[in-house]
Amino acid sequence: MNFINEIEINIVKDIILVADALAPRLGIEVDTFLINTLNLNDKPLLLHLNVRNTNPIDYLFTKNAFGNAFKIISNDDKTDVIYYVETDNQKWHLLKGLLTYINPEYILSDWIEEEIQIANLSIKICKNLDIIFLGQLTDNEKRVLKEVNSKMEIGTYDMIELFKSEMEAHLLTSTIETLKQKKFIYSNGDKVSETLISVKNKIKNYV
Repeated sequence: MNFINEIEINIVKDIILVADALAPRLGIEVDTFLINTLNLNDKPLLLHLNVRNTNPIDYLFTKNAFGNAFKIISNDDKTDVIYYVETDNQKWHLLKGLLTYINPEYILSDWIEEEIQIANLSIKICKNLDIIFLGQLTDNEKRVLKEVNSKMEIGTYDMIELFKSEMEAHLLTSTIETLKQKKFIYSNGDKVSETLISVKNKIKNYV
C-alpha cells in the first residue's frame, strides 16, 4: 500500500493543549480525536503522530490515548501510523501504554522492545531523524528491510536480481509480502511492475 492521504497530528498542540501528558482523562480526549479522524477517512491513510512535546508523559496516558487506534490500525491494511518521539522516556511510555492496552495482564518490565517482539506487535517509531522498526523479524526480513531502506525505492524484480545468489525468488517474494503485512515496507500496489517503497520516504517532511 502506498498511502494517498497523510495527516500529521501534534498531540499537544492539536488536542490536549498542555505538555504534561499524565492524566488518563487527557488520553481519552486523544482517543476520541483519533477515532473520529479514522472514521471520517475513506482513503488509504498514513497518520504521523507527534508526541515529541509531551513532557512529562506516562504510560497510562498513552494507553488511553493510542491503544484503541493502534488496535484498529493494526487490523486495517489501508491505514498505518508512525509515532514521533524525541526521548527514550517518551518511547518507553508509548510502548508500555500500547502493551498494557493490548494485554491488560501485562506485567511491566524494563525489557520493553523484547516484550514488543514477544507480543508480536509491529510498531514504527521515528526518533532523532531515524526510523525504528519494532517487532518480530527473521534474518531474511532484516536483510530485505535493510536493502529497501538503503535504496528508498526499488522494483521487486531488481530485488530478485540483487538476492539471486542468497535467496530463491519464491522465498524473497514471500519475505517481501510479510514485511508489507507488517507495514515495514510499502509498495505502489502494481502487481506487474511493483515498486517497493521505504517508510523512510514518508518521514522526510515530518522529522
